[in-house]
Amino acid sequence: MLFAVIDTNVLVSYFLSKDSSPPVVVVEEIFGGRITPLYNDYLFIEYRDVLGREKFGIGQSEIQTVMDGLQRFGIKVESDETGITLPDVKDVPIFEIAFSTRDCDSYLVTGNTKHFPRVDFVVTPKQMVELLDRT
Repeated sequence: MLFAVIDTNVLVSYFLSKDSSPPVVVVEEIFGGRITPLYNDYLFIEYRDVLGREKFGIGQSEIQTVMDGLQRFGIKVESDETGITLPDVKDVPIFEIAFSTRDCDSYLVTGNTKHFPRVDFVVTPKQMVELLDRT
């Protein structure tokens, strides 16, 4: 089992993809028990805000189903402030969840790795699938 903070863009890609793309596999592996999502209140608020945007056309019941699953299969954590500065200030709390849970070898899964420091625990959905294949 792997622990991971799932960036919002991965969930958007999950909803907008119709195939077995890496974001779809990542979310399916959460429901399959191979990935344990790590989250906090900030991240859940962001999920709801972004996924609920009209431009994505995602139904509220679909969003609720995924949110319920993330909560049921995930672990709510409190993160420590790192003092890190990132290009998008909204990414700081997401990075801090992963940074604060490194003791359990957690990852931050994002489609926008360039928004985060170049560290080994910030991975793309494809890299997360590759990690799963090795476990």
